[in-house]
Amino acid sequence: MFSLFVSEEMDKVELIYTKFVSLIKSDQIIHTLLPISEGCDVSGKSVDASEDEFFRLTTREGKLTNSQILRAVQESYASDLAGRMNATSNATDNAGELKKNFNCL
Repeated sequence: MFSLFVSEEMDKVELIYTKFVSLIKSDQIIHTLLPISEGCDVSGKSVDASEDEFFRLTTREGKLTNSQILRAVQESYASDLAGRMNATSNATDNAGELKKNFNCL
């Protein structure tokens, strides 16, 4: 990806994933990997690369590492598992309610 970016065959490299927040919440994230920039994001919030969790995963030379992509995959997987757990729990609760209703008839 980096060589395609440097050769100007790509304008931007973005990583889109679902970030795990908790068992009941996840956030959709669009993270620009290239070009690396400091300044403000779309919402006007200051962007400081040294405080950004993705940039702390880079090498000393600032090269992008596959750990960033691995982290995004892990976050997405955790979010997916949490969603499945919630769906299973809701289905179990609904089945219990149906059973009560049928027993009452």
